[in-house]
Amino acid sequence: MDNPRVVEIYKQARKDFEEFVGETPEDYKVLLFIDPELHTSLYQVMELGGSPFAVLSQEQIENLRKARNRNYLPDECISIFPSLPTMIYMSLPFELEDNPERDFTLRMMFIHAFAHAYFAEKSASNDSKVQTEIYRMDMIIRELIMNNAYGLKEGRQIPWGMAYFQDMVAVIRLLTTFGVHDFYIPPETSRDVSLFQNFLLEIITYLKKRAELIKKKNLTGILTEAFANFIHMKIGEQILEKNEYPFSNIPKLLKPIYGPPMNKLSFEILTSAFEELGDQPREIIKQTLQMQSDLDLLTKLGGGAQVRRILKDVREGAQSTSVYWHADTSGYWRKTWNIYEGVWDQLDDYIKFLNKHQCVNVGQWLEGSSAFQFYGYVKVDSKPIYVFEIDDESINLEQLLILHNHSLLYRQEFLMPTPGFPDIIMFKKLDRMVVGTLLSIGKLEENPMSPWDLPIYSRAIDISKELLDFVAEQKQEVEIDEETGRASEVLYGTSKIRKKVDYSQLKKMSQSKLASVRVLIDEIVTQHEGA
Repeated sequence: MDNPRVVEIYKQARKDFEEFVGETPEDYKVLLFIDPELHTSLYQVMELGGSPFAVLSQEQIENLRKARNRNYLPDECISIFPSLPTMIYMSLPFELEDNPERDFTLRMMFIHAFAHAYFAEKSASNDSKVQTEIYRMDMIIRELIMNNAYGLKEGRQIPWGMAYFQDMVAVIRLLTTFGVHDFYIPPETSRDVSLFQNFLLEIITYLKKRAELIKKKNLTGILTEAFANFIHMKIGEQILEKNEYPFSNIPKLLKPIYGPPMNKLSFEILTSAFEELGDQPREIIKQTLQMQSDLDLLTKLGGGAQVRRILKDVREGAQSTSVYWHADTSGYWRKTWNIYEGVWDQLDDYIKFLNKHQCVNVGQWLEGSSAFQFYGYVKVDSKPIYVFEIDDESINLEQLLILHNHSLLYRQEFLMPTPGFPDIIMFKKLDRMVVGTLLSIGKLEENPMSPWDLPIYSRAIDISKELLDFVAEQKQEVEIDEETGRASEVLYGTSKIRKKVDYSQLKKMSQSKLASVRVLIDEIVTQHEGA
């Protein structure tokens, strides 16, 4: 951009940062969006491959602008991805005529971004290093998706290939993250009718590596925001105290970095943790950079109970001032406070979880989280069916059924081998009920063809003492049948076909839950096998 005011503000922000911190970050890239709609396109392209490095071509931008049906971002926004280099995307709050509020806003946004970049370069945490490798993998995944979608369009005139491959990758990414590693790959004999052969081989390899890598990434959501908000808020106070601008309060234009609960809370946590160093900001910065995860910051403050007290106070204070930040009736921001209420709840739950499980990295968080639990698998005639449990506030079950939804739209056009998913049972406990859903690819032949008819079955089982007693009686009857050699009708309601069900690989389940799930699984498998 040739507007010297932007360049001057950028240089001034670097000078502000250097005077406060002692040095400046060097490994970062900044992209300014004059049109906020282009900033929106960044998030849409990330839905494709997950990488913020994937800046769109002009043609793609035009297509996205035509397809866009709602606003994702306010006019002034900043997006920061803490890799190496740190990727900084900003919607430019700038006008040709003089506007001190917009000049100050841009200056503060630069300082906030520099703080994130500096943390990525200097922190003892592995966050930025792992994130860099994840983004590299995401770029490769994106190219694989693009190439195969192009092949579908050119070779078969199928226009929906992009959405299909995105959905497939999203599901495999989810499953690999939570421990599923057995995926069906179409045989070599299917190569002449399929683009899946090489795609699945490559994509599954990358997604498995990505899943293992992301588990090693330290949990730093609070720590990084605390660091960045401490720096930009302190510098902002100094600038306003010098009366460089004709106002003394923070402009409402800065609500993207002053308004969110995480920004408010993280600043208060850091300043409270280093209260004894209140007049030594560089020492606070130095010690913060030595921390490796959010748990270090919580421990420094005295533990989760103290942090939650701060959260309660900050939350109440933020609610009392919400009219200031969110009274604008001109558009997007007047609706965000209800969303923020949910964010406060999530932050409270996250702090409680860290304090209870003492988690340092994502892998430890996944192990202790009840949001999505992998229990192992049940074998039916040596065929594994993977068992998961989800809670009410985590992923939606429909996320695992995306491919089936496609079948309702495109089944007449589709003739390819079955995609690479194992049989899966998802169950959810609702009071006394366990509701389970089976997603299955069915029986495989030498050249299996999938018209998108992935069978889906659901069952709801009442959990009661009577049920558990009934399960115990069934188990005893099966054991007697095995000793006598008599074909049992207990599990599958037929004496002609005996299906061997092995529950020995289910892990971390209580006896009562296992008993109820046995009935659930038996019911689902019975329906599946009898179909």
